[in-house]
Order: sequence, then C-alpha cells, then structure tokens
Amino acid sequence: MFRATGVGKVGVDADFSGIGVLRALLYNFDFDDFADLKYRPLKPEHANFLADEVVPLLEDDAGNIWMTGSASRIGNKAWNMELSQTRVGRVVDFLQTKGIKPEQIQEDAVGRTVGGCRWPHR
Repeated sequence: MFRATGVGKVGVDADFSGIGVLRALLYNFDFDDFADLKYRPLKPEHANFLADEVVPLLEDDAGNIWMTGSASRIGNKAWNMELSQTRVGRVVDFLQTKGIKPEQIQEDAVGRTVGGCRWPHR
C-alpha cells in the first residue's frame, strides 16, 4: 500500500565525482503498491536533480549513464526486485523524455540491498 516518505533525497559522492563524472544516489522513494507504481512520477527533488545535474552531462550524445535500482531490505525478494526495476525504469523514462538516447543508458536492478549503500549518509 502507498505510504509517502517525504521529500526525495539525493546524495553525491564527492570523492568519486569530478569533471564529466558524477556518482549520485537518489533515495527516499515512497513505499508503493504495484497497482499504481508504474504511474507515479519521480519526486520533484529527484526530477530536478536529474534535469539540472545529469541531463547536461548526457545531452547531445555526450556521455553514458549506468544506473542500478535497489530497494530496502523490507519485503520479500521478488517484491524488492520488481520495485527496484520499476524505480530505475522511472528514471530511464524521465531521462528519455529529456532527449537522452536509449543507447546512452545502461540499467540494472538488484532487488534488496545487502548492507545498504552508506556513502550519502556519512
């Protein structure tokens, strides 16, 4: 069942990012049910970050993006995998509406995370 979690959050790994390179994590997605998962847009904070920071790096076929969708350890393995695929798919859809070509995008989903990604929460 849908449960809002507040604003979308973004973490940028300054140790890995530089000119033309950006490592970022979009997180604090809402808890959703599958009935309307595919129709819910990205949170404004996620969309703004992608539009302002990521799209300029990829415009005019200038680069590539590698994305991995993941979910929390809550829920069973199948549910988390589908949720991960849906989340990364929404980011792909958003980027394509901004003119980013499918061949510039490599996406993956890993289901639940093991140990979680800690770098935005230092």
